[in-house]
Amino acid sequence: MSETSSYQLFRAIEDFRKARQRAGLEQLLARLSGKSDDLLSYEEVRQKLRGVETSVRSLEDIPLDAIIGSAGRYNDFTRSFLPKEDTISSRWASVKAASNSPEGLPPIEVYKIGNAYFVKDGNHRVSVARQRGDTHIQAYVAEIKTRVPLAPEDDPDSLILKTEYTEFLEHTHLDTLRPEADLHLTVPGMYPVLEGHIREHQYFLGLEQQRDIPFEEAVISFYDKVYLPIVQVIRETGLLRSFPNRTEADLYLWITEHRESLKESLDMDVTPVRAALDLVEQKSSRPERIASRIGGAILGSLVPDELDPGPPTGTWRRTILENVLPHRLFRDVLIPVSGNPEGWLALEQAITLARLERSYLNGLHVVADGEQRDSPEAQQVKAEFERRCWEAGVPGHLVIQLGSVSSVVTERARWNDLLVILMAFPPGNQPLAKLASGLHTILRRSAIPILAVPAEITTLQHALLAFDGSRESIEALYLAAYLGGAWAIQLTILSVAGSVEQSESTLGQARDYLQEHHLEAEYIAQAGEVSKMILETAQEKNCDWIISGSYGPSPLVEVVLGSTLDILLKETKIPILICR
Repeated sequence: MSETSSYQLFRAIEDFRKARQRAGLEQLLARLSGKSDDLLSYEEVRQKLRGVETSVRSLEDIPLDAIIGSAGRYNDFTRSFLPKEDTISSRWASVKAASNSPEGLPPIEVYKIGNAYFVKDGNHRVSVARQRGDTHIQAYVAEIKTRVPLAPEDDPDSLILKTEYTEFLEHTHLDTLRPEADLHLTVPGMYPVLEGHIREHQYFLGLEQQRDIPFEEAVISFYDKVYLPIVQVIRETGLLRSFPNRTEADLYLWITEHRESLKESLDMDVTPVRAALDLVEQKSSRPERIASRIGGAILGSLVPDELDPGPPTGTWRRTILENVLPHRLFRDVLIPVSGNPEGWLALEQAITLARLERSYLNGLHVVADGEQRDSPEAQQVKAEFERRCWEAGVPGHLVIQLGSVSSVVTERARWNDLLVILMAFPPGNQPLAKLASGLHTILRRSAIPILAVPAEITTLQHALLAFDGSRESIEALYLAAYLGGAWAIQLTILSVAGSVEQSESTLGQARDYLQEHHLEAEYIAQAGEVSKMILETAQEKNCDWIISGSYGPSPLVEVVLGSTLDILLKETKIPILICR
């Protein structure tokens, strides 16, 4: 051996020792972090991903950092191809010395799976090249075809997921039945759950169609009619932004599981939109969501229910209408019933509305304790509610729940689109009487529209919109526009201010909005006492219900000084639809 060759070999051995030291440090950091630094076994990966070797073989320059495994020597090197054992020092040093010779080193041989490579021959050459700081190496590449691609950054957990996904696709053939489908999950063990959803769908589809459903037909039906509609909700609500590093398939399973949990706890069906939005509210890790949960808890502990300002104006419309526009605005209608004879008026009015809107009626009977819940009287209320719904041809179901009426009604209202409630005890005139009013509390704390029903019910064919340009009355305007278009009802718009000129100016806003939506209405400008003008105009124009904004933003001012809405609730003979 020449003097130059001996020196190169000596330097190569020194480089090997440095590489071993770096390997020891890398292994220590891996143990501390809990992450593996092992190379992946080619044969294990190929079997798990059901890889098939093709005849494609080419000579390419491949990126060194995309080599993540080996066909035979995966135990000799770390994930970054640092040597793990001193026993390979001679071989490693000779390769390093040869790499500096004029002849250089021959190309290595690799298998390619997706965008990742596995060394078939040339592990020491890869290790030396990485130690030299090279970025690419020449290689003969044999391509392996798999259903699920592999990426260089994939770790053993990723490999488990890809293995499960491969098995899922082999069972369902979803990648061939729906090539555009992407059902990647980030949590191991969930693909069998997803496949269980398909088989459950197959079972119920067979019951519905009274025949045996082939599994592939069930896969297509599940993807098109069950999975995609919920994915559409995920996209339209921007749900992925609240759960970074998760996939649509992850959220499909979470929403489905959350819906089932809500259905069990509430004894009612919850739409995917509401389940998705509640999932964000309860589980999102985004800082603003965490701050909102903490702030809400603090506010709830410090502020009495009676002085709670409630949700911001327009919350219901923004969260429901702007996320997913429904074919009907009032899909779910909540009706609290006491069981008293006059208490059924709210249900009768709700039935009239349900026929116009094709609504589902969710009855609620609140009792003080478990003994009352199981009593014959409570069960009779439930049976009577459901009998009346059945005889009216309207779907409905009643839940019996423990607690205070205002708290339970407010909580369940968030799962519905409209609350229909009897005005048995409208808020009184004095501040303490208002604070003691359950209806006042419900009006304050509920985000959804409320139809307050007096002693008589109507056909809901001619509405008087009380419009003053406030944010609450603008919400009422939006709702009146929907009702005018969907139900083809007659609309009268009334504005009352200090002068007729002021009222005319305010009416212009309502007129412009309704004309933009091609809706006709009668517009009336008045000056005088607001509540008196509303009631008189409703009577003169034969209106059979009133649409109004709710209380303003300050509960304390409204309690002390009074409000137009309180007077309307006390004196009206026709229902009032109150919008927040």
